[in-house]
Amino acid sequence: MTPAEALIFYASLYQSAEYSGSITAIAIATPGAPNAAATVLDGFAMNRQGKIGKAFAYSLWSAVFASFVGTCGMILLAEPMARLALYFGPSEYAALGFSVSPRSAFCRPITRCAVCCRRSSD
Repeated sequence: MTPAEALIFYASLYQSAEYSGSITAIAIATPGAPNAAATVLDGFAMNRQGKIGKAFAYSLWSAVFASFVGTCGMILLAEPMARLALYFGPSEYAALGFSVSPRSAFCRPITRCAVCCRRSSD
């Protein structure tokens, strides 16, 4: 399997898994996946009103649109992000780890210092 085929396969598999969680959310008010929890609120209400087909259609088309946008974003940003990642060294990885930690407000000065010190030493 070529890399392009593998990415298409992965994207379609992810799309079907995301959509399938909304089926049970709409039909029996039990989300099949964590991301379908909000679908229970509107989808099951539409089911009770007799608009189950419309609820499934909304869920399907929103999943298709989101998957399309996400796949296009992945295709467009994968190479630039990979090139950027090649420039990272140990200090940048440490700074990145501190900046996304739960106490990031505390660690921001440390992160800035690590990045600035790294730049000044090059």
